[in-house]
Amino acid sequence: AGEIQKSINIPLHIFNEDQFLIDRVEETAKHFLGYSPGIIKPTSIKHLIEAKNKIGIFEFSILNTPGHTPGSRCFYFKKENIIFSGDTLFKQGIGRYDFSYSSKEDLKKSIRSLLKLPDDTIVYPGHGEKTIIGNEKEFALTFF
Repeated sequence: AGEIQKSINIPLHIFNEDQFLIDRVEETAKHFLGYSPGIIKPTSIKHLIEAKNKIGIFEFSILNTPGHTPGSRCFYFKKENIIFSGDTLFKQGIGRYDFSYSSKEDLKKSIRSLLKLPDDTIVYPGHGEKTIIGNEKEFALTFF
């Protein structure tokens, strides 16, 4: 995010509960990469609040979905029947909960809340292929 900010002047939006991830980005990168990379920390950070939101003509709700991280959220566009699920729900998978800051029980509750959305809701995860809620009902809770 810091590198992108050097290229274009945009803030990083994050929820308060996940600020610690930015604060320890260098330590985390070293842990996962096995060496100390050059890190450019984000400078312009805006903390999001939960509410109904609007971008142009698109209205969306921010759904609190902790588990993978304490500040995990999903962005639900009801009119368009789309949810951006980040690292909470994937095609035939769920977010990791084995980190020190993750919570298996919170993730389980979050997954259950997402599975209450209409079956034909299109899910765009943080990475991987898109899916629909109806297809994930069979798989998601088998992970717990």
